[in-house]
Amino acid sequence: KGLAARPEIFTGDKQKFGRWWRSMQLFLCDPKNGTLSETEKTDILISHIRGPDVDTWVENFWDEYWDETNNKFEDSNLQRQAELELEHLVQGKDSAEEFFQKFEILRNRAKYDKNNTHLLLLLEQNVNVGIIDRIYRVTPLPADYNTW
Repeated sequence: KGLAARPEIFTGDKQKFGRWWRSMQLFLCDPKNGTLSETEKTDILISHIRGPDVDTWVENFWDEYWDETNNKFEDSNLQRQAELELEHLVQGKDSAEEFFQKFEILRNRAKYDKNNTHLLLLLEQNVNVGIIDRIYRVTPLPADYNTW
């Protein structure tokens, strides 16, 4: 058990904030609690803030925290790489199901909407010719991505 008591839940009462903040800092720095990472400290802190006066703040903070994390560490070229991979993806020896699974993963990474007509062109160019020939014999021809 740590030397510092676990802090109370902070409910947004500004008069109680100073005391709560000091108890939270003592708790987070208590060596008996082990060495905590910044992420663990943030999780503990957020888990001790609740109530109608702070729920909106916590929700906004959390959204902003995740947005900043994504902006900082997400590969900024991921979308462009997926676009390029999608341009060069051919069915080859894959079954139609395997090809469409790969195609769908890359479509999502490239952030292409299913209504993007360029997708239909890519499908026509990259699905095996035998399958395309069978599709062209169907009336009516597939008019959108979902029909493919």
